[in-house]
Amino acid sequence: MDNRQKVLNFLGLAQKSQNLISGAPQVIEGIRNASVQLIFLATDTAKNNQKDITNKANYYKVPVITDFTSQDFEQAIGKNRKILAICDKGFSKAIQKYYSEEV
Repeated sequence: MDNRQKVLNFLGLAQKSQNLISGAPQVIEGIRNASVQLIFLATDTAKNNQKDITNKANYYKVPVITDFTSQDFEQAIGKNRKILAICDKGFSKAIQKYYSEEV
């Protein structure tokens, strides 16, 4: 299993453990109240949503990963989403570890 698939598996685990939020309004609110540790933006996200999320994430210093599609997210969590956020530090560190090894 490659690291890309491991990252997607972690997204599924985060979803099951309720440490994952999705949707632009919820993610922006999570960034503002400092509960978001890591953000995933699908490559097919609308440009205005990408800009809003990336600007907020940069301001609050939250890492953003943009190398997956909404289909990847759908396979990982069972829902068609374009914006996801991890709210747990452990999941965030594990995902960043595997993601950085992939690149």
